[in-house]
Amino acid sequence: MESTYKRMGTKMKGKKMKTAKMICELNDQVFNECDEIFEKEVVSVFLNAIPNATKANILELMEYYFINTIVYFARHEIRDMMPYLTENESNYDIDSPEPTYISEYIGIVGNLFLAGYIDFLCDYDDDYKQTDYPTNLSYYGNSKYEAWVYFRDNFFYKKKFCRSYDEDRNNEEGYSVLYSCTSWDKPDDWSQYNILVAVTEKGKKYLNEILAPKFYEKYKDVEIYLDDEGNIIGSNADTAIKA
Repeated sequence: MESTYKRMGTKMKGKKMKTAKMICELNDQVFNECDEIFEKEVVSVFLNAIPNATKANILELMEYYFINTIVYFARHEIRDMMPYLTENESNYDIDSPEPTYISEYIGIVGNLFLAGYIDFLCDYDDDYKQTDYPTNLSYYGNSKYEAWVYFRDNFFYKKKFCRSYDEDRNNEEGYSVLYSCTSWDKPDDWSQYNILVAVTEKGKKYLNEILAPKFYEKYKDVEIYLDDEGNIIGSNADTAIKA
């Protein structure tokens, strides 16, 4: 099969073109070689570069992108894990009864939590390397599944991950509610600032030994072609992606 570059050869003729690797090294974040595409919506970049990508390819990309985003520090604010996925705003309609990229993304987060690869924190101290507290979501309620459904419905579907400053108020101690530690019994106090996410040791092992090597091997030879304005004009994905 001809590459996208060859198929577009006549259109590219005479244009100044540069290339960017989809992933440079093992465990690298995707699209980080070139600012023009790294700063854009990750799924949109992926689909522009690989128009024939399947849903399975997109889900794999979102899983890798998510867990790779939150592994660099022991724990992250939730706002760090909520990316801009596509240019199409309808894909961010979390209330839509139809499947959207944001709903698929939340589903991936849930699967990683249920597998024990990530956990959520609501009450923690200043030891930034500490992630395992008895108050973690994985210990809440009667089961991890019940805990996830409760958290998903009250945090994601009630949009606590994107609260505005005018929703803030002081707690009993006089501190900001949205920026202070909270509890799972107080969903009205949750925000993108006081709920943290962490990759567990089991999750790091999954990333380093399974997900990252598989993803890197599949996409390491993919090059994206850009014009002099940073627009994606093709790729060699047709021939470079490993099965």
